[in-house]
Amino acid sequence: MGQSNFGDDGEPEELLDVTEERCEEIITNLVEEDILDWTTIAKEMLQSLQPPQTATHVPQLDGLRERYERGNRWAPSRRWMYSQYGPCENCGKITSINHDHIVERDILGDEADRLENLRFLCRRCNQSRHWENGNILDLGTAAAVMYLLFTQKPKTVKELEKMGRQVGLTQSNQRFEETWAFAMYLHREGLLEVDEIHPVIDEDELEQYREYYSATKEYFKELNTRLRQEYPEEMSIKNNLELLVRGRKTKVEDRIDSARGLGILDDGEVEEILRDDTKLTDGQKRTLLEAVGTFTDSEIRDIVNSRKVSLYHVLGSDQQDSVIQEIDEKMEEFQNEYLK
Repeated sequence: MGQSNFGDDGEPEELLDVTEERCEEIITNLVEEDILDWTTIAKEMLQSLQPPQTATHVPQLDGLRERYERGNRWAPSRRWMYSQYGPCENCGKITSINHDHIVERDILGDEADRLENLRFLCRRCNQSRHWENGNILDLGTAAAVMYLLFTQKPKTVKELEKMGRQVGLTQSNQRFEETWAFAMYLHREGLLEVDEIHPVIDEDELEQYREYYSATKEYFKELNTRLRQEYPEEMSIKNNLELLVRGRKTKVEDRIDSARGLGILDDGEVEEILRDDTKLTDGQKRTLLEAVGTFTDSEIRDIVNSRKVSLYHVLGSDQQDSVIQEIDEKMEEFQNEYLK
């Protein structure tokens, strides 16, 4: 990864002097050292140029749903999109463009959801407007700390954190440690020299945990396949339930089929809910889950709030206990084998 840009006094020089030459050197080194390839870089760049999903996001804003009738929300949203789309109006970048409220929802609530109050900003500017001194860096926080890693090549996580503080990064210490995990990957590959793995974790301990988590990953992969095979009926119930409680609007005929598969279609209240050609409310979802008759109040709350149904939700209590007991026993077995 080249040499560190440290001066004679040990302090990094021009930490975030982001130049064309430096950026070209970073990308070239990433490719030459097989950390990335040009295909991956091109795919990521092309992805970042893709406009945000206006059709699935803007018409679903609560305020837009109140102002326009169902079926008449996309046309005005489309006109707004075509007339307004372009580079970030704040910095002029054309990558990672997001929708942004000019007057935020925490000021106007649903009243902020007006097409006239929306604009396109890049992700960096969108995020930075929500924290003090957000624009002091030309790079976003995540990009800035990675830039420091590649150009300054710190020898310890504390050194990386010190550099970050010098350029005004206010992120938590844990965020620097997350970047250091990438540095540890580079170190394992022989691409970065470090003086210290971590202040409280040494290489022997890391090797123990690598072996431990390698074993547990294989176990959970096998368990995932086995549970799907052992409980096909419960998986079908899970899929039918998930269709009823997911966030987006579902076709009436699909709801009816799912309810029929769950055996709750003969309930008059259920059928009335299912035939209402609108997005289901949380209260209606609770009614559907209660009609199934196998969920506790806490499970119903969990499903409605998360809009997700797991196989575990559908299993009977004895089956749930059996699965958890097996997992706990296997984890204890692995811990005894690898961590003691």
